[in-house]
Amino acid sequence: MDNCGQLDEISRTDLPEGRNSLVKAVTVEDINSGNYTIEDVVLPMPGSRVTYPVNEVADVYHDMAKKGNIDLKESVHNVKEFSITSVTGSYRRVFQKPIDFEWELLTYTDGNIALAETDLDKIAKTRRVNMVEDKPTTGSEDKALFDGIKQSESIEDDLSSSTVNIDVKDENQVEQPENQTLPDSTQMALKLGFTLPSSCYATMAIRELLKTSTSVAFHKTLNQ
Repeated sequence: MDNCGQLDEISRTDLPEGRNSLVKAVTVEDINSGNYTIEDVVLPMPGSRVTYPVNEVADVYHDMAKKGNIDLKESVHNVKEFSITSVTGSYRRVFQKPIDFEWELLTYTDGNIALAETDLDKIAKTRRVNMVEDKPTTGSEDKALFDGIKQSESIEDDLSSSTVNIDVKDENQVEQPENQTLPDSTQMALKLGFTLPSSCYATMAIRELLKTSTSVAFHKTLNQ
């Protein structure tokens, strides 16, 4: 359990208030007291200044280190940087609760149109506004510039909302098989927004939510 205010991978703002600046192995009494939750659990990154678990989890650390001929307690090396004493170690949370979480359901028909702005889109939009504000113009130039921007925005809107138009003939001219309806092309997407600290990854959150693999190989099989 984490009580440490000097962790490399966990900032002070992430730690609960009123805790001693130590990492400790909790007991049954500690858990029953209600002072700790699953969000307080951390795992050590090997080093000379970390506290290892006191259960079988610690055996996993030491067994893996021994396979590389490394002693996590007394590893000495001629090169100082390779000695375990020069590696202080740190901690990482097992579970990290996202902050500023929000979600939205979106409907769409064209999978080629982006449903969210990328950082590049935001930068390009800001740069265009800055160029307009920084350059002094006369009245006629203002109108020409405004017309040019409107025309550019109109073109972008046309491109972003471009779809393939399909002419559907009148029902009297097309014979429809019985009990058959046209497929609905409307799709639904889930848009998520949240903030994570360093060393936490959104792909892991999505994997936990969807209960599916996030690997490239798995997603290639979905398109087959």
